[in-house]
Amino acid sequence: MLTTTASLLALSPLCAQDATAVDSGPGITSGSDAAMASSTAPQFAAPTTPDEAAALEASFYGADEAVADAAAEPVAQSRPWNVNLHASVDSRYDSNIFIASAGKQADYLTRLMAGGGFILGDYTAKQNNYLTSDYTGIGELFGRHQNENAYEQNATLESQILLGHVTVRGNFQFQDLADEDIDIGARTRRQVYTGNVSARYDLSDKTYLEATGQFTVANYALYLDSNDERGGLSFNYRPGPNVTFGLGAMGGVLNVQDSGCQTYEQLLASSEIDLTGKFTLKASGGGEERQFQDGVNFASPIFELTADYKPFEGLDLNLTGYRRVLNSAFYSGDDYVATGIDAGIGYDFSSRISLLLDGGYVNSVYKAVTAGAGIARTDDYYYIRPSLRYTASRYWNVELYYFYRTNDSTISTSSFDDTQAGVDLTLTY
Repeated sequence: MLTTTASLLALSPLCAQDATAVDSGPGITSGSDAAMASSTAPQFAAPTTPDEAAALEASFYGADEAVADAAAEPVAQSRPWNVNLHASVDSRYDSNIFIASAGKQADYLTRLMAGGGFILGDYTAKQNNYLTSDYTGIGELFGRHQNENAYEQNATLESQILLGHVTVRGNFQFQDLADEDIDIGARTRRQVYTGNVSARYDLSDKTYLEATGQFTVANYALYLDSNDERGGLSFNYRPGPNVTFGLGAMGGVLNVQDSGCQTYEQLLASSEIDLTGKFTLKASGGGEERQFQDGVNFASPIFELTADYKPFEGLDLNLTGYRRVLNSAFYSGDDYVATGIDAGIGYDFSSRISLLLDGGYVNSVYKAVTAGAGIARTDDYYYIRPSLRYTASRYWNVELYYFYRTNDSTISTSSFDDTQAGVDLTLTY
């Protein structure tokens, strides 16, 4: 929700003829809609690995809040600080570790994860001042393809400060991971930095203004680096304690290595609804217009939607939908429009045994953003992930899962199918 058209004019000088390439190490956000530097934030992407699917189960809204492999929040807050420690072991069979269209190679993988961080203040309800931090180290070990062994990292920092009528929030995430990227069509290493800071000013009991600044930086070892900076302003109205409506504008500048500069503007309407803890809805939608250095422009509708419904104790239904514009890290001079939906069902047979089912679909259409560029590519990506979880206590649980995904692309080398099955043991303190 961000920036007026007048202030957007000041962003144009930020465009560079070519973004500077930065040699990089590992990084992550896999999936056909997960090329870095999205025009909108927060971002949502269909999971492409069981770890991402597990993170999606935990939180279907707020990529800034859902962190893969992070421990669950404490059930109750008894002191103004705490230490969050967590570890897990994920062992699985993967039928196509390189998401290849032909000549698939299977392997057995083990992911060893451990981490923790300090949490201060109102870290449970998050209504007052708080600070949370987490660092996770991930060792990925292959049974046969040991040259693919990798050490990966994930670090997050989130805080909120109340200053009278002003509420300041900020979060930062660093990802240094290695896995498959559907846009690229192979395993790749990259580093991704994302940050968001917002300042909310209460005009009255029912209205407030919110200014936001965000950035995304993606550095690839072998592919196209990018950086995206955006900011803007929104006006929000609360007719009741559980309902909020907003209207805002966003403007941003995206530089992609070897592809020049893009500027974009968005007009967005938003709503948040929370009905007695049984139904929650967060939605935003509007239009985007994007300009490129070679005079190529295009407009597209965009939206983000998440809903969670708990009709009765033990049953949880959730849904996420999105449409956004992303830059390709593989094709120089190309963006793609990703439209997707993710759905999940969770049912507790008892206090210890739960059945989970997640599935989704993403359509990605590639578009040229510079003269002479452009690849005629359209992807249709599907996935399904059923799992059975046993929770022994608040400190540990074990999950058996099956994960199937397939990508049908007009570029034959980008098509693939993959089957995974495994067991995940998680410990938290």
